[in-house]
Amino acid sequence: MRVLVLIIVTVFGIVASFFDAFYGLLLYTFYSFFHPLALVAYTSFKDYRTSYITALVVIFTAILQKKKIIISHKLTYLCLLFLCQCHLSLLVRNTGMSVASSFYISLLSNAIIITFITSALIEDFAKFKMYMTAAAVFLGFMGAYYGFFGVFAGATKIKGNMTGDNNAYAAWLNMSLPVIYYVGAVLKDKKWRFIFKIVFIGNILAVLLTLSRAGSITLCIVLAILVLQRMKKLLFFVIIPIGCIALFFFMPDYTAQNRDEGVNQEQDAKQDA
Repeated sequence: MRVLVLIIVTVFGIVASFFDAFYGLLLYTFYSFFHPLALVAYTSFKDYRTSYITALVVIFTAILQKKKIIISHKLTYLCLLFLCQCHLSLLVRNTGMSVASSFYISLLSNAIIITFITSALIEDFAKFKMYMTAAAVFLGFMGAYYGFFGVFAGATKIKGNMTGDNNAYAAWLNMSLPVIYYVGAVLKDKKWRFIFKIVFIGNILAVLLTLSRAGSITLCIVLAILVLQRMKKLLFFVIIPIGCIALFFFMPDYTAQNRDEGVNQEQDAKQDA
């Protein structure tokens, strides 16, 4: 049943992309952010590189519709030069390092290229709002599912998903939290705002269930930033002054340290005498 639903969504997204390549971009976002193949892990459907296929569909339909896929900008050229430098650096590396480096450079290249295409196909604010809402849904709902299911199942450890191990998935969830939070905050419908709050809490639970120490530290930082963004006056007039004053209590007392060293040197001198 899950495979059938996934096939229907894929076919519908591909057909819609021929009317507007932007809908193909949403389909790519669905596969990249939602990772639906994790739900059909026991079928042969997982072996297909669906994200690459949908990316090719987006590029092909955008060219057919005579749309720009790369915006002419100095930052675009700088990013392309950076990618060229990365690939050229593989030529001067030794064999052992080039294998690992080429994998990460390939991932970086894919991320930069799809960022170019996304920026070009989002032509107005309506599409930007639709894209960010879709991203928040695809990023958040699977994380919320893992979070609440893990709690109800007895705090089951989340070992990771297609993004990598538990640490990589914790980083993924932490990057998703601001998107989910701000998209939910701008929605007009109160029911959807409430749903996004639940999804936000579910993602926090998912980060904790990864049992990633780095993920937990990052979670505290992300939540602190979100709180401080809503409390800018408190940040500038209370927290920063208190933090500056607190630094004096944690700074080492060099005077006492030098005095103790002087006393020790004097005692050593007496013993030598």
